[in-house]
Amino acid sequence: MIAPLTGVRAFAALWVVLFHLRIGPARALPLPGWLDGLCQVGYLGVDLFGFLSGFVIAHNYAERLASADVARVGRYLWIRAVRLVPLHWLALAILLAARIAVNGFDAPLDALYGAGDFVQQLLLVHGFGLNHLSWNQPSWTVSSEWLCYLLFPLAAAPLARLHRGDVAALLAVAAILATIAAMHAVGRPGFDAAAEAGVLRIAGEFATGCLLQRAWAAGFARRAPWGALGPAALAAAVLGYEWRSAAAMISSFALLVYALAQQRGWLARVLATAPIVFVGEASYAIYVFHYVVMRMFVNLAPSADGKASFARVGAELAAIVAVAIAAHLLVEDPARRRLRRWVAPV
Repeated sequence: MIAPLTGVRAFAALWVVLFHLRIGPARALPLPGWLDGLCQVGYLGVDLFGFLSGFVIAHNYAERLASADVARVGRYLWIRAVRLVPLHWLALAILLAARIAVNGFDAPLDALYGAGDFVQQLLLVHGFGLNHLSWNQPSWTVSSEWLCYLLFPLAAAPLARLHRGDVAALLAVAAILATIAAMHAVGRPGFDAAAEAGVLRIAGEFATGCLLQRAWAAGFARRAPWGALGPAALAAAVLGYEWRSAAAMISSFALLVYALAQQRGWLARVLATAPIVFVGEASYAIYVFHYVVMRMFVNLAPSADGKASFARVGAELAAIVAVAIAAHLLVEDPARRRLRRWVAPV
């Protein structure tokens, strides 16, 4: 485990949560302009996840899957499935139970709860670019990431043979530029593509992350002052926000991931502290359950005047984190440990 890369996942997940809390019902909170602005672009937290996922998968599996051994690929896919599926299915089960047991649950949004959509979510194919947002809406990224996992064994051998760091770095830059071009081509230069075209966004960032890992493994620019470049990449992301440039922010995230992987400097040390790493480990649970908790608040504990308040939003945020940590400790981690034992190590 590269601890700073796990730690930064905590902030990526919470950033997405703040975005959805802001756009939920009656979220006209009097936030300072800069904070409201950062919440507005919180959906870009999933792009940071895209880079991180590609880096970590290449780090763990590029060499192991290079031989294209069918049994080994099968074990890899099982391990990735048990990483995603238990919490995803649990979140779906909660929403289904609420639809059945609670009269009028989310009645204004009935179109988002079709039976066909449920089956697609159950099979994790709803983020393959063929569907719309439904049921556990943010989980389209989980499905898109699953598609990347499915395709990764095809790229493992070429990645394992990529030993020149400068070539890997150039290919990573090309992958970022191609992803930016794809988002412009589908009319989403702000990278706000979701279920219909978001798979292009996630796949491009996943590929970039894989290439960044190969550059890192080859020692590309290892002697650069990464302890300073990590905070600089973070500052560049903020500047990208100020310039209203999602492309600049996305590019800065890629540099941030590469810098944090070097594990140098104060930012990497902060992100590697035990409490932040723990929240990072629970980041998947935070992401999967935050929308579910929000819907429960809206339907089961509506505000008296239909308006949000700092106290209410704070309560929702606290509930999201509490539910996610409980799910991580009681479901995600035990299920993953037990189910991984069903197959031999990759």
